[in-house]
Amino acid sequence: ACFTAVKKAFNRADNSDLAVLMHCLGLQSLPNLPPLARELSEHINVIGIDTEHWSSNTTQMTEVGVTVFSVQEMVRIARSQNYGPHGANMMDRIKFYLFRILETSHLPNTNPASKGVNGNRFGRDRFVTYSEMRDILGFLFNQTVKRVNGSENTKQPVIILGHAIAHDKNNLKTKELAFDLEKCDSIVRFIDTQQLVRDAGYWLHRSNNIGLGALTTKLGFQHHDPHTACNDIAHTTIAAFQIALYKGRVAKMHCQKNLIQVVADLETSSRDTYQHIGGSEKYCWKCCSRLHMIYDCPMIDLRCDECWSNGRTEEAATHVTMHCERIAWERAAQRREKDAAARQER
Repeated sequence: ACFTAVKKAFNRADNSDLAVLMHCLGLQSLPNLPPLARELSEHINVIGIDTEHWSSNTTQMTEVGVTVFSVQEMVRIARSQNYGPHGANMMDRIKFYLFRILETSHLPNTNPASKGVNGNRFGRDRFVTYSEMRDILGFLFNQTVKRVNGSENTKQPVIILGHAIAHDKNNLKTKELAFDLEKCDSIVRFIDTQQLVRDAGYWLHRSNNIGLGALTTKLGFQHHDPHTACNDIAHTTIAAFQIALYKGRVAKMHCQKNLIQVVADLETSSRDTYQHIGGSEKYCWKCCSRLHMIYDCPMIDLRCDECWSNGRTEEAATHVTMHCERIAWERAAQRREKDAAARQER
């Protein structure tokens, strides 16, 4: 009953994204929150999600970035009023994860505006199969609260945070990962930084939504190394915190550090305190071993069936079929031809 009450309260149309976030950071209770929902509402987990695909063929997902923070921890800090400069003590409680999709790990970075996974600044990266990624998401969305309102093992509510979150919801659902957030019954609300900045009155353009780079600049920090999934969701999450702190009029005045310094410190601490929740530290997309990286691969005389069947016998011995770049480039060309034909039909 208390979970249903939380879901109903957080889904009310008159509760803005900003009001929901202010509650999640302990800055202001959600208006009209019924007594039955109050205790469980402090046990919400907020999960940020961003996805990346191969820029040469956008059907190929390559990365998933995730942030997680506990409302209970944020409320505790807010009550102590020990926010730290720009909310540093709150943001130190965020967990950061970068998941590299194992099946597409061989695809070369073709976006000149991105360093790809090599540009990751938060947490650490792990290799996961599509199946493992589904299991990790399932784990995050299926937690319980041991005891609340006199009941044991109550489903833990989740709020999803993103920047243009509809795009990432669609990517998770329609690409090979095939994970539908709308079917996760623990999710009680989706919130979006593009809406948060409107709710706060910091972006008033009627038709155009603000980009992530413009948003971070507006808030006083830089969107370094974009189009890396964990950087994007990390900066999205930091931006959400800053919007709420500005509106709450806390932790933004007379700070000993500027926000750029605070974010740089957060990058370091997120790596130092990282604890993985699945996947492997290493993966070789030459021989499919999870014991080493490609630059340490000792294997010779491998076999790619595609290259072998097309008479490229020497090339066939350098990799396995699953990680054949020629296949990837051929599929990318087919995708471009299909898209061009569809445009002509319109």
